[in-house]
Amino acid sequence: MSPFDFSAPGRIVFGWGRIAEIGAVAKAFGNRAVIVWGSRTILGSKAGMEIIRALEGEGITVASMHLKGGEPDVATIDELAGLLRGSNPTRDDLIIAIGGGSGLDTGKALAGIALDPDRASIKEFLEGVGSGRRIAWPVLPVVAVPTTAGTGSEATFNAVISSRDPPFKKSFRDQRLMPKVALVDPQLACSAPKQITAWSGMDALTQLIESLLSRKATWTTSLLAMGGLLAVPDSLRRVNADPNDRYAREMLAVAALRSGLALANGGLGLAHGVAAGLGALKGTPHGLACAVMLPAAVALNAYAHREDPAVTWTNMQWMMRQPREEPVINDQKKAHAWVLAEIRSLIDELGIPSRLGELGVTNDDIPELARLSQGSSMSGNPKSLTEDELRALLEYLL
Repeated sequence: MSPFDFSAPGRIVFGWGRIAEIGAVAKAFGNRAVIVWGSRTILGSKAGMEIIRALEGEGITVASMHLKGGEPDVATIDELAGLLRGSNPTRDDLIIAIGGGSGLDTGKALAGIALDPDRASIKEFLEGVGSGRRIAWPVLPVVAVPTTAGTGSEATFNAVISSRDPPFKKSFRDQRLMPKVALVDPQLACSAPKQITAWSGMDALTQLIESLLSRKATWTTSLLAMGGLLAVPDSLRRVNADPNDRYAREMLAVAALRSGLALANGGLGLAHGVAAGLGALKGTPHGLACAVMLPAAVALNAYAHREDPAVTWTNMQWMMRQPREEPVINDQKKAHAWVLAEIRSLIDELGIPSRLGELGVTNDDIPELARLSQGSSMSGNPKSLTEDELRALLEYLL
């Protein structure tokens, strides 16, 4: 077995209704908390009010800030960092990030730069576009509370930040950004719009498959990913029919958590690489972009993945067919075709587009999209692609 490192939240608190414990969870890290809300909707909800009361009930002073909408960009993070620094934060404060991946990434980014004595822009910390600035001061502890089941950001040590001018979507990455606590209450996702639930679930599925196939995968990340695959297709169909299906919500939340652990420690691939490019160029929501690109990634990497007896299309088919009574396919080509057909069927059932043209991509966009897609995620793809090969693939997907 090859040597590996493994990073995870300091503590995982999982279960239906466990958001009620947030006061006691946060109290372990300080008496002043800044809550980063993924949106005003969450802040103004009944659950949001109960969170604030639970914190104040433990004697914690609470301040709030929220994303104005969409995914975090450089200007938004810099603005929020200015507000946070204006409150004179100390190393005894904490960040509570509540929301989808955007809210959690915002919280992690702010935790990383809050105590920067130079008050540098977040751009200076981003891979590939910044000045290479590194954290040399304490990072505020983060309690991450996901309200969607998709990104797994509660279990990763990076924050994805975008820009439209110039266009890019890059990571602020540091081991110290890993949340101290991931408080995962599947009930919080019940109020998510149907479309967001679908896109988030497909993001989790993409992360599980790509981290499983990744050239950076380890035995541990493979086991995490395989177990997550057991949950997603059936559970995603169930919550699409009934948003309050408790069992399905719990299974999706576990799958998203596992996907975050797997990708943080094992890498991703083509679908996520292009999703970053689509986000930067077109503002395409991340989960939607991953869903559109997943079939192409699975088709392209059919027989390019690493030699690992656990990573076979038969194993994936066996996991993804649950709980249906379908025979296990031992022929690898037929099993791969089954997995690909299952993904396409799920995308169709959820009403997700299947072509890049439906996301507003044109032929003229292809060269820039290919360039913007060559990030860290692409480096884990089993099959290496030149920029010309990637452009040809993107043109085909129009």
